[in-house]
Amino acid sequence: TSTDTTASSKALNIAHSGVITGTGYGGYFSKTGASTTNVGLYATASGATNNYAAVFEAGNVGIGTTSPTSKLHILSSAGSIAPGIALMQGDAPTYGYTWRRDDITGNLVMARVELGVSNDYMTIARDSGSVGIGTGVFGSSATKTLALGGPATAPTTSPADVVQLYSLDINAVAGQAGLHI
Repeated sequence: TSTDTTASSKALNIAHSGVITGTGYGGYFSKTGASTTNVGLYATASGATNNYAAVFEAGNVGIGTTSPTSKLHILSSAGSIAPGIALMQGDAPTYGYTWRRDDITGNLVMARVELGVSNDYMTIARDSGSVGIGTGVFGSSATKTLALGGPATAPTTSPADVVQLYSLDINAVAGQAGLHI
């Protein structure tokens, strides 16, 4: 605990320098054991005009990896939760957005969460780069497809059209609403 009131004061300052063969750590935190919840690092800041819980001045940040290759690198091991990012409102996941890699297809899926229910609204196919808005179904023969789906009818996989646009069924007859280009 520090009660220092001078600018840029530090309650804890850890510095490590020198030539190391291998990996050197300026700080290493670990919490293991049979707890209900384990937290390896908890950071908070409040009470000032500007509050920052953490600042990463240089380097890359890795979640699930010790060798991040970009500014933010998220990695999940096989069989675990797919890597993703969630922007949620409040403590309970009632409203928000998620971006995730689909476990089965490898596609990038963006979803909207409303009242705790997640609904996919945009998909980018890993193998073709096709984009689906409101659907994850793409024309099977097209090199690139933009598929726009309505709430009742999804684009079909049989046409090889580059653009498929669908809306609600007309007179409750499936397949009567749409545009293939």
